[in-house]
Amino acid sequence: MSISDNRGGHPEAPEDIAANALPGEANDANESNEYPYRPKRVLTAYLIISAFLLVFGLIYEYFSHGVYTAYMIFAFAIPLVMGVPFALLFMLNKKAFRPGEYSRSIYRWACALLTGGSIIKGVLIIYGTDSILTRIYFILGALALAVSAGVYIREAVLFKKSATVK
Repeated sequence: MSISDNRGGHPEAPEDIAANALPGEANDANESNEYPYRPKRVLTAYLIISAFLLVFGLIYEYFSHGVYTAYMIFAFAIPLVMGVPFALLFMLNKKAFRPGEYSRSIYRWACALLTGGSIIKGVLIIYGTDSILTRIYFILGALALAVSAGVYIREAVLFKKSATVK
């Protein structure tokens, strides 16, 4: 079986590096997986999402007859705070370990859960009601954020191990 089969690595990558790679990823150059991390695209995406949510919140509250809630007003801040600093970090620090496919995916889910929970909680408050079920979004978002951090640390440790094995 070739090293690049189902691992996304380059054919010239050493066997020991590919053995430590997560499924669907290779850690030989930390950029050679099937879906490489592109910080400029990530930064642009999070800025666009934040701008959309800001406009959405302003329009929604304009038509809410003077009822305001911080959950709706600041929903744009969640993707702004969760996405922009990390994208800038990886753009400015080229040597930083870039997150792999799994940790990025879980992190995006965490951002989506927290943002969606904030919007739903804001809508319910504006309508004059509340639900205990909206807490699930924040709990799952925090859990996904913690899992994403754990997966990122695991990827970094495996990369560091494979780099020292050379």
